[in-house]
Amino acid sequence: MTKAKGGLSMEVDELLRKLYETGVDWLVVDWNERRWSIHKDRLVSFIGMGLGEWSIKSILEKKSSCLKGEVDGDFTGKAVFLSEGGIDRSPKESLKRPVWWEVPIPIVRMVTPLELNPKAEALLGGIKIGPKDRAMAVSQGKHLLSCGGLSIFLSKLEGDFFMAEDVSGDCSLAEDVGWWASVGKALWDRLIEKGFQIVKKDRMDQVGDCSEMVTCRWDRDVLGYLEIIEPRKTRRRSAGRTDG
Repeated sequence: MTKAKGGLSMEVDELLRKLYETGVDWLVVDWNERRWSIHKDRLVSFIGMGLGEWSIKSILEKKSSCLKGEVDGDFTGKAVFLSEGGIDRSPKESLKRPVWWEVPIPIVRMVTPLELNPKAEALLGGIKIGPKDRAMAVSQGKHLLSCGGLSIFLSKLEGDFFMAEDVSGDCSLAEDVGWWASVGKALWDRLIEKGFQIVKKDRMDQVGDCSEMVTCRWDRDVLGYLEIIEPRKTRRRSAGRTDG
């Protein structure tokens, strides 16, 4: 069998050596949109089964029934991470899901592959967060992203855990408010150009009897009144001769 070069093509015996070299007990593998947490004792057992020269990818493809307990499994201590891109040789402390993981609030864990708690899965099941958006969220602690027609606001809770709020309604409302504000400003400017006077009034009885009044509403709430005063019309001169 040809020696593997790296990534998921690394062979079991080579991976086991690297675990002993780095002094860690766990190999965490991201493959096929799933995460596998494999203890080094499990790798030892594979070598005992004559699978030492098998790649870890072949193990996952053909012997996954032996690893049912390792799918998305919790682990404590230190681990090295393996993906298509290769192995992260620096040991990392594992971060178990917190006790509040299943609270009825959508929570996303910024790992590869992305993890969603049950509430987030129900609300945002198809969510995909690209590397750029992940980097923005992690560096700033919060980030607004567009995903599948939704507007999602990510805010950091702790570590790589983020609360994910669907703010599509708020964004739509903000766009609606912005649109009508621009319409009102455009009409205001147009009337001023035509010589009208416009005065904002708080009460209806403040508007003069000879002026036009416009009630300003948002939904059912009255926000105020506009008094619109027409420009003065220039009187025409009388026709005919004037006696001296």
